[in-house]
Amino acid sequence: MPLLSRFEPGRWTIIYLPPGFKAAIPNEIDISPLEAVEKSILPLMVRVELGTTQPYPSRPWGPQFTLLKGHTFWSMGAQMKIWNATVRRGAQGPFLEVRRGGIWLQDMTDKTEIRFTAWTF
Repeated sequence: MPLLSRFEPGRWTIIYLPPGFKAAIPNEIDISPLEAVEKSILPLMVRVELGTTQPYPSRPWGPQFTLLKGHTFWSMGAQMKIWNATVRRGAQGPFLEVRRGGIWLQDMTDKTEIRFTAWTF
């Protein structure tokens, strides 16, 4: 039996908990802070992905989220935004992904197979 069933076809964001983590997950999570910009750590760099050569350690992003080790930023001069990251909400999760500056979304048709690729430094 599939782990995910009875979902209407459409566009979905998958929020997950890795094995060993236990968290109470609310029905709705405000993910808009993950699309916010912050003062750049390298303001003279424009249209450059920061963090690809030396992995950044985990850091808070707003009051609810933590960017895990290995995240990258997109520098826009004076501002930067999350570019690629695994993000944890709270101390135990849940987790979600930001890819190329946006929350990871997947178009799911009926009986779609879902494959996860984990990455870390």
